[in-house]
Amino acid sequence: MSYEYPVYFTSNVFSPENGCLIAAITRKELARRHRLLVVVEEVVAAE
Repeated sequence: MSYEYPVYFTSNVFSPENGCLIAAITRKELARRHRLLVVVEEVVAAE
């Protein structure tokens, strides 16, 4: 069994102009509708 853990470095990950998050989520199944839950800690959100 093999595993892949790609790493992405980016800023403003939720910006519409930044395609990095979409690329990370859809990298194996581009045509599939993906569900995503995002949790951000209060301290991180304040920055």
